[in-house]
Amino acid sequence: TDSAPGPRPCPATVTVSDPAGASSFASVDIDVDPAGVECIAGRSDDFLGTTLDRDRWTVIRENQDLSVADSQLVLPITATDIYGTNNTDAPNIVVQPLPDGAVTITTTVTGEFYDAYEQAGLILYQDDDNYVKFVFEGRSTGSADPAARVFQLVQETAGSPDETNGPAVGDGYPDTVHLQLRIDDAGLVEAYSSLDG
Repeated sequence: TDSAPGPRPCPATVTVSDPAGASSFASVDIDVDPAGVECIAGRSDDFLGTTLDRDRWTVIRENQDLSVADSQLVLPITATDIYGTNNTDAPNIVVQPLPDGAVTITTTVTGEFYDAYEQAGLILYQDDDNYVKFVFEGRSTGSADPAARVFQLVQETAGSPDETNGPAVGDGYPDTVHLQLRIDDAGLVEAYSSLDG
């Protein structure tokens, strides 16, 4: 899906009149947040400071490359993967327990994911062979072509992945995207992306 439900523009018209009866109007969009959206206490993180909040996050196979700077969690790209049964010990999978019931998980990802399989995003992680991930991913082999990037949703069960790739984003697509996973009460997962959050 191209964009996630969230704040929506609602049209409003403003009319101004003077004492002589002359008037003019202008239409503007006002962003309206949907009712019932709230952050779960202790789950959200603005990544302030210079260290990861260990009361909030656990890191699978942490290495020294993980850092926090400028209100961002910084995870350098590595030539590793957990796709299928050919796991190569991908470091720095940053997780926290999933709350019960319906939940929406969002993140903003920035990176030059131009080569094939370079990626970052969200993961619902049980272990290396059982997860759901939604990533912004490079698909270009040998040419580092940013136009070939896609959004990819993968569900892997017992080491057997099933993936869905969106269309290539094309020329001029930004390096910063907003990703969201929604899990309903029955465990159904939906993935959304947007450029404006």
